[in-house]
Amino acid sequence: MKRIIPFLLLAFVFVGCKDDGPTVPTVDPQFAKPDCQIDPSHPSCMDGGDGDGEPYTATDLETRRGRVDPSWAWDVTDDLGGQTVTVAGGSRVGNQYLQPMTWTVTGTDVVDGPNPLPADFPDHPDVFAFGISDNGSYIVGRAQGNTDSDYTTWELYGAVRWTGGMSQFSSQLLDPFGEHTKAVASDVNNSGQAVGKSWGGGTPLVATVWDGDGTPTSLVSPWGRPSAARGINDQGHVVGASKDDGAKWRAILWLSGGGYCDLDPQGLGSVAEDITDVDGVGRVLVAGVTGLPDNAQPAVWQMEVTETPCVLDFWTMGSPPQATAYAVRRTVEGWEAVGYDDYGEGQRAFVWRFDGSGITEIQLAKAGRALGINSSGQIAGNYEAKKKEDHAMLWTPN
Repeated sequence: MKRIIPFLLLAFVFVGCKDDGPTVPTVDPQFAKPDCQIDPSHPSCMDGGDGDGEPYTATDLETRRGRVDPSWAWDVTDDLGGQTVTVAGGSRVGNQYLQPMTWTVTGTDVVDGPNPLPADFPDHPDVFAFGISDNGSYIVGRAQGNTDSDYTTWELYGAVRWTGGMSQFSSQLLDPFGEHTKAVASDVNNSGQAVGKSWGGGTPLVATVWDGDGTPTSLVSPWGRPSAARGINDQGHVVGASKDDGAKWRAILWLSGGGYCDLDPQGLGSVAEDITDVDGVGRVLVAGVTGLPDNAQPAVWQMEVTETPCVLDFWTMGSPPQATAYAVRRTVEGWEAVGYDDYGEGQRAFVWRFDGSGITEIQLAKAGRALGINSSGQIAGNYEAKKKEDHAMLWTPN
């Protein structure tokens, strides 16, 4: 594991990126099999449809508790053995706070959970989990506190990292970088390196990496402007975004050995959300969004991170409008990315599959979000069940 060199040393090596990679159009969407008791109006549940041949089986993670407060799944581990995975997210407690949770799923069955994660932070009672390492040993998120009795003014923000495994975790508040007063952690790798952002204290927002003992390091913007980190892989490469000289967000890959790559050399407006591990030929895949703010489209980049870091390939998914790809995995044929749109009054969860020649768009849910994907293609997210209740979900390929 390479350690990230502190970028305060300003040891930057600017790397140019190609902007002429291929853009592959989408094809007609398919539909995934839902839980027909939750969504009887879904096409695979109507007219006697039994879901045979459907690409996914949906598991409602809240079936063990019956009627519950709203819950959301944010990320999922790789197979921990015996087709068992851990899903991380959270649930609302009454009308006030969020509580971080994990669920254990074997196959398509919830075998344990939801299990509340420890969150003994008296000044930060509202806590949520955003990311879990592939090996299930680390979880990260945020804790926030209010300064009034109506829960309308949230001013105390802390990044959180949980260490352990399965349902046995301990928690740690992570310090913001430098003179900043607030922080949020969004992703973590198998070594416990966490990434997110620090802000407050009269200084600009800055992308932040926390090492194993919790020491924060900043990832300085190429333009000296606000920045935020969103994803990290096991080699310590980090993705996120920075504002450029025109105050537009642009997707960035910060390299673990120093330097960076601008994923948006044309300045279209973009954010990188997730990054895969390096493959056998030194390449990674990055998921995110381009065309911000008015023409947001899900995007996937393929990057070279060994000799001359550069955008090798670039794909956008033209529909639906105002959508983001939040996670990506490599497949034998190409890749799969997951995300959701935020167009109009609702949200729809999607999978985009690239098989080397074209992209297939699969709609997981008419009302919901897809936020995390593991190496087996299992997808974590949430679904808006009947009566407008959000349920944490896991979609498993058939």
